[in-house]
Amino acid sequence: MLLSMAAILTYGQANPADKNKTKEQKKQEHKEHLNELMKQYEEGSLIYAKQSAFGFKLNTDGWGVFYEHGKYMTITKTNIWWLEFGERKTIKKKKFQPAKISGVDLF
Repeated sequence: MLLSMAAILTYGQANPADKNKTKEQKKQEHKEHLNELMKQYEEGSLIYAKQSAFGFKLNTDGWGVFYEHGKYMTITKTNIWWLEFGERKTIKKKKFQPAKISGVDLF
């Protein structure tokens, strides 16, 4: 039993050569990703990892504030979240004044 525990523990430990190999693979993948981005840049497509926009707008019937946040996923896919808060007045909202009949308030 003690021998099997020792075998499991030594097998579970990672070999330093494997760690270096994964680091080298990560470096190679990173270089390939950068080369792909450079190629896309040369083709004319603008690529940003993240974007955000904040704004305030005035309309004739109200106002609004918005915030937009986007994250680049691939060349054809981007996630965008948009939050907007505002107020608009409508024509339908009119002040109602109760009618007076011979000086007596009805309401």
